[in-house]
Amino acid sequence: MVMTSHIPLEILTVNVLATRTSWNDRRAGIVNKIKEADPDIAGLQEAFESTRPDIEYDLQDEYTMVPFEAGTYDNPILFKTDRFDITDSGYADGAFCGFMRTVNWVRLYDNRNNEDMAVS
Repeated sequence: MVMTSHIPLEILTVNVLATRTSWNDRRAGIVNKIKEADPDIAGLQEAFESTRPDIEYDLQDEYTMVPFEAGTYDNPILFKTDRFDITDSGYADGAFCGFMRTVNWVRLYDNRNNEDMAVS
């Protein structure tokens, strides 16, 4: 938990890595864990084009997904739709480890705390 100026902020990270065939076995477990943890913001690692639409669909009633088409792996950020408004997003090149790694970020306006914040 992170304390903002007024109201706590729950953050979760999830490594989604799955091939299309293993995704059918993992999808419900990953989505249910996100729902169970009920984070305000979730960072997803290795959410490929083949799995990302399913996660976005399954969580569309509560979360907005910000995808980043920045490299070999896609690491989207989810945020609670009823708490935040997105004001900006992007990515920066990170380290090169056989392929370029990136740092993804979003700038959000927290409607509960009435303040801006950056998440990466």
